[in-house]
Amino acid sequence: VREQSLFVRKMSSSGAASSQSAAAAAAETFNALVVGATGAIGIPLLQQLLDSERVSVVSSIHRREIDPKSDKHKPVKVDFENLDASDAVFKNQRVVFCTLGTTRRDAGSAAAFRRVDYDYVVKCAEKSLEGGTEHFIIVTAQGSSSSSWLLYPKTKGQVEDKLKSLGFKRLSIMQPGLLDRGDKLRTVEKFAKFFVSATPVADVARVMVQRAIAGIDTPDKVSNVETFGKFPRDQQK
Repeated sequence: VREQSLFVRKMSSSGAASSQSAAAAAAETFNALVVGATGAIGIPLLQQLLDSERVSVVSSIHRREIDPKSDKHKPVKVDFENLDASDAVFKNQRVVFCTLGTTRRDAGSAAAFRRVDYDYVVKCAEKSLEGGTEHFIIVTAQGSSSSSWLLYPKTKGQVEDKLKSLGFKRLSIMQPGLLDRGDKLRTVEKFAKFFVSATPVADVARVMVQRAIAGIDTPDKVSNVETFGKFPRDQQK
């Protein structure tokens, strides 16, 4: 009897392991596009997607030519002023991640800032939707509001409102506060770190990847529009 019991347990364990292996092998993969892959969040996001077995091909768009990071990385040079000429890169991207953004100081003016943070972002979203994207995942900012008097949160809020109106099957909005960019910290962020805690950029990227996978594996548990303001490493929702 004892030998039969041991045999049954071994067979059960073996069956469970086989089932897990089969489940892993059957896990659905997807193509992804990253807009803003050279930014503070974009860099770890791109690497996490390349490291993930769930992602088949990772495309990214850039202002200039760059070398691919791996065999499954497909960087594409585009003209952000004429994205209609780059239709192909937006086609068949099941998930699009957008971390594109600048500051008024870096852009040189309020108009130039808005050109990047609103016009380019919205155009990328529209092209993604036309190309068949189901899930659009974007980084905006804590305090985003289209009714704000301040340029930065107002623009981010307007972007969110516009994306919500486009009709993506799923839209995930990341609203981090102070970011820990490592050695790429901006002057204001260096000062602010003395008063408030900062979120590592890799943690924001990790939640973005998690939400993309959740949207495929458990779509019934993912809202059509979801917003995240906290980014623990084991984020689940």
